[in-house]
Amino acid sequence: MSYLYDIPLESVRGRDGVILNVCLSKGQYQLYTKHAIYSYGSRYANFYKLFKKMRIKESPPGEVLLLGMGLGSIPYMLERDFGVVANYTAVEYDEEVIALASKYVLGALNAPVSVLHTDAAAYVSYSEGRYDMICVDIFVDDVIPPVFQSISFLKSVQNLLAPGGILIFNRLYRDAHSKADTRRYYSSVFKQVFPEAQKIVLDLNAMLVGTNNT
Repeated sequence: MSYLYDIPLESVRGRDGVILNVCLSKGQYQLYTKHAIYSYGSRYANFYKLFKKMRIKESPPGEVLLLGMGLGSIPYMLERDFGVVANYTAVEYDEEVIALASKYVLGALNAPVSVLHTDAAAYVSYSEGRYDMICVDIFVDDVIPPVFQSISFLKSVQNLLAPGGILIFNRLYRDAHSKADTRRYYSSVFKQVFPEAQKIVLDLNAMLVGTNNT
């Protein structure tokens, strides 16, 4: 029936007061707020299309860091749709999001997902891990908090990338304001840390991609 209409499952209030809604939509779990979709299984189209464009199946990452987890769309689609076997570390500061991901998606994965209930900015500043791919997908409703748009945050993330490792930063690109904001961030901040970065526009999102070439 979810292919005919969305089936609401539950709504909870998240840590920042944002209402988090879960529904079954076209056969997959969707986590959304009033202004943004946080997670949508294989239908989380911006990441899906980027992974396809990257031909990620040909060079799969072994260690993946997720900064912002949602319901776990990224490991879900990589495992189910791309056949990628990886180890995941997911950093999520909202305990309600963690509870929802555990309830609806994470238990169905074969891949190991280590979930850390902590602040992503703090984690990248003290972690000594090395990752082949880091995905930054951090929103409070439709806003990326300023701390995650700073040069210091990007440099901390860069330090966690293994040689040749890839950073993917998801940003909105759906109206004049978000487009101008993303273009400014990409040119004046992101490219300072990743000079050879790419901006790939997919639907209503811009995916900023940087590589650790050191």
